[in-house]
Amino acid sequence: MYSDGTTTTATVPDASLRTTFVLTQIEAEFLAKYAVQPLAVLVQDVDGVVGAAGRRYVMIPGQLIEVPGQDAAPTTTAPVPVAPAPIGVDEPETTAPTTTTPDASDDADGDVPTSGPPSSPPSDEDILEVIVDLPGVVSAEIVAPGVIAAVVSGDRDALLRVPGVVSVEDDTLFDIATDPDEGKQWMLKNTGSSAQAGGWSGTPAADANVEAAWTVSQGAGTIVAVVDSGVDIDHPDLASNIWLNTAETCGNGADDDRNGFVDDCRGWDFGANDNDPRPQSGSASAAHGTHVAGIIAAARNGAGVVGVAPQAKLMALKVATPDGQLSSSAIYSAIVYAANNGAKVINLSLGTNPGTPRSGVATMEQAIAYAGTRGVTVVAASGNSGVDITSQAVYPASFSLDYAHVVTVGASTNSDTRASFSNFGTPVNLVAPGFFMWSTIPGSWGWMSGTSMATPVVSGAVADLLATGQVSSPAEVRARLVQRADATSAGPRLDVAALVGVGVPPVVTVSYGGADRMVPDQPSRLVVDVRAQNLPPGVSRARISIAANVQGQVYAIAGLPAVFSTSGGSSIELVTDDSGAFSPVSIGDAAALAGGGWTVSADLVLPAGEFAVVTELLDASGGTVGGASVGYLSVVAPAAGGGDAGGGDAGGGGGAVTPTTSLSPTTPTTPPSPTTPPSPTTPPSPTTPPSPTTSPSPTTSPSPTTSPSPTT
Repeated sequence: MYSDGTTTTATVPDASLRTTFVLTQIEAEFLAKYAVQPLAVLVQDVDGVVGAAGRRYVMIPGQLIEVPGQDAAPTTTAPVPVAPAPIGVDEPETTAPTTTTPDASDDADGDVPTSGPPSSPPSDEDILEVIVDLPGVVSAEIVAPGVIAAVVSGDRDALLRVPGVVSVEDDTLFDIATDPDEGKQWMLKNTGSSAQAGGWSGTPAADANVEAAWTVSQGAGTIVAVVDSGVDIDHPDLASNIWLNTAETCGNGADDDRNGFVDDCRGWDFGANDNDPRPQSGSASAAHGTHVAGIIAAARNGAGVVGVAPQAKLMALKVATPDGQLSSSAIYSAIVYAANNGAKVINLSLGTNPGTPRSGVATMEQAIAYAGTRGVTVVAASGNSGVDITSQAVYPASFSLDYAHVVTVGASTNSDTRASFSNFGTPVNLVAPGFFMWSTIPGSWGWMSGTSMATPVVSGAVADLLATGQVSSPAEVRARLVQRADATSAGPRLDVAALVGVGVPPVVTVSYGGADRMVPDQPSRLVVDVRAQNLPPGVSRARISIAANVQGQVYAIAGLPAVFSTSGGSSIELVTDDSGAFSPVSIGDAAALAGGGWTVSADLVLPAGEFAVVTELLDASGGTVGGASVGYLSVVAPAAGGGDAGGGDAGGGGGAVTPTTSLSPTTPTTPPSPTTPPSPTTPPSPTTPPSPTTSPSPTTSPSPTTSPSPTT
């Protein structure tokens, strides 16, 4: 919708919409009008797909609404969190870090323009220069594009009066506490041996059932962002699986892909704002992110350890400062970066202390909400305080109550009990192995315990699932994680094999439309809608066959032409072979089968008679998946005296066409076999064939070359 009230419909590529830049006051106020929407984000159409290049819009679900009063496109591209209103925090005066979110206004006394945007919004550097001169500001620095951290003593509200600052909040510190201990990779296959968990005996098969899942998927190509203390990107078990930004020319000192980060070839350090995501040597949390990364996607290379998704890619995003602390400003920037640069899973093995107010993590929540709009699944640790977080919120874990794309994970032991340190409660969706976990650490291998270790088990499992194409949204991912988990005393425990379909039979449901409008010997359209669950990888085609039922015997119809049109817009003319089958039709996006379904229509001419339509899904080798689904149709002439061609059944004579049998949605069937089939080369006996006007042959009478043949 344009500012003059006119509208248009357009498809806008994600790459054309920039979401990180400095807002003007007018833009912030305009954005605030849409705060009641499930999502409202200010975006810039950098390529001019909708209107003039550079113009800005408020994006709400399904719409772009042009910001009024734009005389010229803003030129700044500095990333910044989008906040519709300033956020203040009442606390005793103290020397503490705060985070400011830049906006744009005209002068330092708080006056704002009443019409028209400023010609040149202040840059991060301009805002920083004003902040460092404020009374009571101990220090300030740009910690990420669009985010400034300031240590203040005294009146923090003075920051809100700085031109360009739209919000101020505590730069909340997050915990990544773990309890080191000895162990091995019982998460893959638990034998119950005490040698797998530092002397603690376990229960056989109390694991994540990972090895069986690898027969279906190893997460090939799925990008998982590790937002953590840094990743040893040169580790021999990780180096081959580190994500590479192929749009960037490494080492040339330029931002080749225009994403706001120079030479971000193998990730980014949001703690130091540079392109080296490796951990800070000697810090308390140095090993944490590398350990997490190994659980997700250590390579299956015959040495060291192996991750749950050994063919996935690891996007290394460091958010720890040199002293090992994690701040909400860095986490915000890392989440937005991951969502904008291709990650489909974000691992957050971090969290606040129990009882943290939601207002204290508003910046991080904005980033997590944004990730959901980009189709990203966010996997968060429940925390290691051993408490019920239903009433003592821990973030980001507690965001699972509000966002369907957030999965919160608790830790289970090798005996299928809840680990004593693991938080629990309503926000926790499922548990996964997190007790005595052996994985990569910088330059070596080591053991850790914690929900921080359980979370990457689930992140790797999600990567495995996404690589199969069986689901199409983060909400489906979370639902399946829970539905296919194993029931334990600790709660639903992750089962990766079941998640990707191992041992779970496919369910195929087929329905037919247009049957009640079919008229003998007239062009008619039959619509076939196919939905399926639990499909293995490789299902990409559907085969449709037609047979005629003549006095209790079933005959294939050879030589029948039909034009097939798919929901994707393609059309093709096919002819049945001697078995009555059309050549397989390409499905295109197999994930649609598990979502809204896949539809194909067939334009064809059938004579009067009883027919069976058989639909099968095929794997790459041509084998049937989920059985054959059969629908029965009666094509009859209108009743004597006229009337509409629909409404009655085949035996009543009142309607032209109706299905005589409805499909079973869960039990595929096969068409009935003839009790005394004639030879395939011999036409039917003169006492039993259909009349010339009702022959199942597409011509008016059977001939030796197109005669009906028996089929099952």
